[in-house]
Amino acid sequence: MLYYDRITSQLRMIWDELRCHSYSVAIRRTVRPGDVVIDFGSGLGIWSMVAARAGASRVYAIEATDDVAQMSQALIAENGLSDKITVITADAGKVELPEQADCIISELMNCAGFNEYDGEPLMKVRDGYLKPTGRMIPQRLRHMIRLCRLPIEFKSDDGGWAEDMYGLTWKAVRDFASAGATNTDVRGHSWASPPHLWWDLDLERDDLSDNLYRSGIPVRWPIQAEGKVHGIVAYFEAELDEKIVLSTSPDAPLTHWLHTFLSFPRALMLRAGDCLDVKMSFSTARGATSYPVSVVWTRAGEIIDQFDTYPASIPGSPPG
Repeated sequence: MLYYDRITSQLRMIWDELRCHSYSVAIRRTVRPGDVVIDFGSGLGIWSMVAARAGASRVYAIEATDDVAQMSQALIAENGLSDKITVITADAGKVELPEQADCIISELMNCAGFNEYDGEPLMKVRDGYLKPTGRMIPQRLRHMIRLCRLPIEFKSDDGGWAEDMYGLTWKAVRDFASAGATNTDVRGHSWASPPHLWWDLDLERDDLSDNLYRSGIPVRWPIQAEGKVHGIVAYFEAELDEKIVLSTSPDAPLTHWLHTFLSFPRALMLRAGDCLDVKMSFSTARGATSYPVSVVWTRAGEIIDQFDTYPASIPGSPPG
């Protein structure tokens, strides 16, 4: 998990060459001489500096964390760009700016996509300060999910939780843990279904406060071939411009985001002709990102198995 107020997390992002190169190229192609640019959630200000060097006359770098904003100011001054970049320490959704912008740059994707917040702060800045002819980077964000099978660490051979791991049983936490998003490297996976477009956002036009993805979007997967399914891989595809797509797919080059794997509490032995009805949602309850999943497995109209991967409560703890 990345904590964006820590320099170690900021450095981890900066050391991701694919991420930085992709954004830098897209910014240089999108920002025009004389443009006013908003860097939404600017971190250490790398995109602000790229935009300034691409010809922006003014850049408003908005960063909510004091320490990170101070570091960015020092870095911007070190690179001789303080005359073009104004660092604003504020909640980006509440900031007031003196003028409208030609371009808004944001990079708020987490491992599975647009899941760090509900999008409303970005929408407010876009609707309040982006010119009618303005551009967004990214301009589009797609969330993809796919059934997969793979060996899972700390699992028994059949894909279920081991009953005797370290000499202990695990029933009390098994279902709750299965809903957790494990960020790992799943290259070498074996797909059990085609990819499914779970959520598609046009960042330049869509209502980003729409929380349908929080309440759950149903997916129906007809199974084409016999095989075992262990869970779901979730990833994103960010269109930075018309030519550059930055993706966290396991089929794409590895990034600092790694891959998001959502484990089922038990492996499913599927046959061709079976059907999986999956309702996957998004939650930040209890201070952590999770993806509650409801699964119904049917064969010839009969239910073979069904489960929810997120319990209503944790035993011994208050609800909520």
